[in-house]
Amino acid sequence: SSSSGGGTASSASGSSAGGPLVSWERLETVLGSLGGSGASAATLVGALAELGLLCPMPCLGERMGRTALIPDFARGQRMSKAAAQRLLLGNGEAPVFARLLWEGSKNKKPPSLRSTLRDFLAQGILEAPEASARRLRLHCFARLEAGPSSSKGPEAAGCLGELTPGFALAFDFVDAATAGSETTEDISAVPAAGEDESGNLDALLMGSTMPGLTFVLAGVSPARQDHEGFWDVLCAGPHAQWAWHALLGAGGGTGPVFRSLRASQPPQQPKSPTSAAGVSDAAWPFPSPKVVISESESGGCALSRLTGAELSSLAWLFSGPQCAAMRKELAVQEPSSTGFAGCCAALCGKSPAASDAGLRGLASFTGALACCAEFEACLVAHSWADAPGLLNEALAAGAEAWQLCSVALRRFARDTGAAASPGHLGKALPLLQAASGGSGGEVRLLPDGPRPMLASAESWPAAPRPLLPGQPESSGVQAWLRICRPAALWASAGASRRYCPADASSAPANGTSSIDVCSQVVSALQAAVSTTFNEVMVAEVWQALDQAGAAKLIIQRPGGSWMQAGCDEDSLIL
Repeated sequence: SSSSGGGTASSASGSSAGGPLVSWERLETVLGSLGGSGASAATLVGALAELGLLCPMPCLGERMGRTALIPDFARGQRMSKAAAQRLLLGNGEAPVFARLLWEGSKNKKPPSLRSTLRDFLAQGILEAPEASARRLRLHCFARLEAGPSSSKGPEAAGCLGELTPGFALAFDFVDAATAGSETTEDISAVPAAGEDESGNLDALLMGSTMPGLTFVLAGVSPARQDHEGFWDVLCAGPHAQWAWHALLGAGGGTGPVFRSLRASQPPQQPKSPTSAAGVSDAAWPFPSPKVVISESESGGCALSRLTGAELSSLAWLFSGPQCAAMRKELAVQEPSSTGFAGCCAALCGKSPAASDAGLRGLASFTGALACCAEFEACLVAHSWADAPGLLNEALAAGAEAWQLCSVALRRFARDTGAAASPGHLGKALPLLQAASGGSGGEVRLLPDGPRPMLASAESWPAAPRPLLPGQPESSGVQAWLRICRPAALWASAGASRRYCPADASSAPANGTSSIDVCSQVVSALQAAVSTTFNEVMVAEVWQALDQAGAAKLIIQRPGGSWMQAGCDEDSLIL
């Protein structure tokens, strides 16, 4: 219950405000007092994190931050219509608002919202040279009392395992060097159940602090006899695009693979409260999103109702081969300077109408991130002429822009693997790189996902160890290396700017200009999209890894991404 959750939070946090953020020191004390378990506090924290019951907050480097979010300690809140309307205005930036439809969820379990939240928060570091690195700081976290259906609270959840009917949070990025102040500053900012001050969603949304904050809201409608399950996700604020990419790009081998998008049907009776099929009921103050994203291969519907601004945030989700039919449908839409099809047509050279403006006047990305939207449109349209310059802009714009493009390139590789095999084998393939930078030489893991979080200050080995020695003979391994190569090259470009940990095995040669590196990324993309990769090749990659004993060298993390084995795995939290 809310009252019991709040009391536990207050006692566990060690701060006067209590709340869902709990200090690492308090976690060690409480978990260490569980005598007879035979497990260390770090092992227990790692187990809770794997279940999504605890979300470690990151800090610069490998060590876990000084706090962890326990979602169930947060109080339930209901958002007013006025606050919801202000959030839909985007907080000065165009918001991202979409429905993620889990078709088939009546018969199979949809993705875990707990795991999605955990993996989202774990990415909350924008690495850069020391003086510029930033970390995510929570200003508010709340469990929603109602979602985009009439189900509410525990009744909607069906069990204690999920965060149904959803959550909302507000964050900003602060200087990563201030990690030592988390215990006093961060914990007191997020109140426990029953407290009303700084963590009130309405107060934040209607107050003067809103312009500097980014809001993420996920409302859940569980599957029923009359409709499939879905999530309504809204990201608004100065870091809305980062939040959107982090939410859907963090899943690794366990994340969803989207295959189609469509415009939702207008509600039949917009003036009266309805269930999830139309506008929301009185407890849920948001309309149905215009954009519906699905894992099924059903074709798009009424795409002409969607503007380029509404679609520009979605391009990176549909670059894989599983979306060929949907991209074809986009391409045959009537070219228009105000639609996404017109943008793609212009990038492909089919129409000069939008060639001068590109996507800058259409995309929901603004400022320094506009180049990311244009690159993602190039990736979907397979139009490469402008791509090197756009990547070069993103590289110069900073860690946030680099990270958006990195998420897009890694999702392209993972979606290509998933499309090659109908089961989970292709989806779960670890991203690989050739140590020589090409398709030959030793094969190593391409680190994916957030950096490891450790309970101790011990550093994790930085340089990936060889997984496959010597020249790979398998055609499947060679094909997979070509598919992963764009992401590997982009990682090396980011490492040269200190946006991610350096990896000497894929670092660009001395004297290589950034535009040359970006051109290499685009050339690798052209080769990757034309590479044949099928179920037999997926099996060849797994066979090669198995024969080389890679199981002892790499670890699959709870989110599905892979990391190399380290020297003290008992200290690994996430």
